[in-house]
Amino acid sequence: MEPPLPVENTAAVAHSFDVLLAAFENQFNDRLFPQTPVNLYNAIDYLLRSGGKRIHPVLCLMGNVLIGPLQMDAFLAANALELFHNFTLAHDDVMEAAPLRRGKPALHIKYSAPTAILTGDTLLLYAYDYLNRIQGRHKQKVIHLFNEAARAVCEGQQMDLDQEAQPLNVCKFRTK
Repeated sequence: MEPPLPVENTAAVAHSFDVLLAAFENQFNDRLFPQTPVNLYNAIDYLLRSGGKRIHPVLCLMGNVLIGPLQMDAFLAANALELFHNFTLAHDDVMEAAPLRRGKPALHIKYSAPTAILTGDTLLLYAYDYLNRIQGRHKQKVIHLFNEAARAVCEGQQMDLDQEAQPLNVCKFRTK
């Protein structure tokens, strides 16, 4: 699979966020998933097409451009980042009972909480599929950093939940 931009021309134009966003969207907007089970993959499609700025994957592509010509491995990592980001959104909306995501009914509202959880889980598994397709010499380091970041996201989410369970302490301020 070739990068969506001609590799030899990327040094001059790839510094533009808009150009990299278009290149990312071009390859990401192809339906990446099977058709069945219908509710699961339609839910994934709904979440991925509900908008979003796609900052994470474009920053990944920008990082590649800073060190050399744009490589297909960067698109694989960018896809993994975007899928992981949406995995966190699906789970977060369920945990927080959020009614909306990006101005539309949240996934668990449109489908169901169990489908939203399965959607997130499936997105995470597909993210790892993309990471495992990386061919370059940095594959193990990329997966290690991805795992560290994923763990930190989960730990941070748990800290948020723990904090919400604590009674609100009102600080008293004294004036001199």
